[in-house]
Amino acid sequence: MLLGRESLLVYGIHLMLLYGSALNPDRNLRKWLGEGQPLLPVTTVFLLMAVSLWLLCWLWIRWKQGQGWKAKGMRWGLASYLAYAFLTG
Repeated sequence: MLLGRESLLVYGIHLMLLYGSALNPDRNLRKWLGEGQPLLPVTTVFLLMAVSLWLLCWLWIRWKQGQGWKAKGMRWGLASYLAYAFLTG
């Protein structure tokens, strides 16, 4: 339920973690871990990432409830920054 309400946040963050972003394409988990890893390290990274993203969603929802206008401003500011970085990078 929690991840479903914030699925776009989870999707965007997981893509940046796995593949990097336009600003830092060389800093990502694919390059850090490499390809063809054994099951245990991959499972460990998956579990850490899943728990971290769940915690991020929980914190974001709690913050939005208490700081409505600040959360909207932060969301628009981040969206503007990412659009700028995408268009100019």
